[in-house]
Amino acid sequence: MLYNPDPHTLTLSTIIAAVVFFVIGYIISNLVGSKKHKHAGEHAKQIIEQAQKEAQNLRKEIELEAKDLKLKLRSDFEQETKDTRQELKDVEKRLAQREENIDRKVDLLERKEKEVL
Repeated sequence: MLYNPDPHTLTLSTIIAAVVFFVIGYIISNLVGSKKHKHAGEHAKQIIEQAQKEAQNLRKEIELEAKDLKLKLRSDFEQETKDTRQELKDVEKRLAQREENIDRKVDLLERKEKEVL
C-alpha cells in the first residue's frame, strides 16, 4: 500500500518546512554577518593600531630632529661666540699695541722737547 498524504497535511508540512528553512537561513545569515562584522572590527582595530604606531614613530623622529637641530644651533652659537671673543681679543691687542706706540712717541717727543730746551 502506498502512502497517500492528506492535502492539508501536505500543506502544513510544506509550511512547517518553509518556516524551519527560513529560521535556519536567518540563523546562518546572522552567523555569517556576525563573522563579517567581527572581521571588519578586527581589521579596523589593526588599522588604528598601525596608525598609532606610525604616529608614535613620526613623533619620535620629529623629536630626534628637534634635538639634532637644538644641538646644531647651540654648537653654531658657541662657535660664533668663540669667534667673536677671539675678534675682540685681537682688537684689544691691536689697541694695546697702538697705545704702547703712542706712549713711546709721547716719551720720545718729551725727551726731544727737553733736549731742545
